[in-house]
Amino acid sequence: MCRTLKRINTRKAPGPDGIPGRALKETIIVPVHKKPKILFLNDYRPVALTSTIMKCFEKLVRSFITSSLPDSLDPLQFAYRPNRSTEDAIALTLHTALSHLDQKGHICENAVH
Repeated sequence: MCRTLKRINTRKAPGPDGIPGRALKETIIVPVHKKPKILFLNDYRPVALTSTIMKCFEKLVRSFITSSLPDSLDPLQFAYRPNRSTEDAIALTLHTALSHLDQKGHICENAVH
């Protein structure tokens, strides 16, 4: 997708939708300071400001991917699943590890498959 967007010729006229190529291609990178006192360039982090049209496109793609996932998906799959998050994956892993540690003679490395 990135390769396709980079190939957009911003000098060409917009199509029937009226959206110019530069609207799809441009992302503005804004430096945001991480610390109150800036001493080095590494004290900034780059933040990409995406156009509204691209945000809408990303939501459409995400919706398509989510609706295409089978119901038989692995229960330990957390990405692109409704009501699942990184925090859920961490909580499940931590719970599994602690449950194994509660059993006599078990060590934590047995908890992760």
